[in-house]
Amino acid sequence: MLALLRPDISDNASMVDARWENAAAFIEQKVSLPVPLGADIPIAIISARCAGGIGLPDYFKCGPLQLISPRLRAMFAQHSKDIDYLPAVITNGNGLSDHSVARVIRSIDCLDRDGTVGEKNGSHFFNITKLRLNERKTDGCQLFVVATAMYITCVGDALRADLLRIGFTGMRLISETEWK
Repeated sequence: MLALLRPDISDNASMVDARWENAAAFIEQKVSLPVPLGADIPIAIISARCAGGIGLPDYFKCGPLQLISPRLRAMFAQHSKDIDYLPAVITNGNGLSDHSVARVIRSIDCLDRDGTVGEKNGSHFFNITKLRLNERKTDGCQLFVVATAMYITCVGDALRADLLRIGFTGMRLISETEWK
């Protein structure tokens, strides 16, 4: 069964205040689309601070960007080659962080258009209140975004099991029925 990757904002220890300092430099870039950006991409400058006063969690978001720790990056690499890493400088209040900006560039058209409830703009869904996915269309892929709702990151069974076994911080893995 697919799981959906969401930031964990259930307590202060997981909440991250992150600011993309040079977002304007990316106006012409397609950072929220699942395509490789190439070599001419600017360096993302992100300042982040954990609300709990401890180090940054393994996973957090800053706008459309997903930031991941080195150990989460290693886990993703075991399960997918479809990740584009942006060059970034990430400060965490105590100096530089070794987190990476990770963009999942594999998209799969697996949204059940009849069972999903939300607003539509052309073929794309947003403000989804009821999510239904067609897992048969994913062909066992372990990490991808939903093609018609690219802000939804999906995790397959093998990656989900590894993430739960190791216990990464800052993320929740939810079912499609838990989506709100």
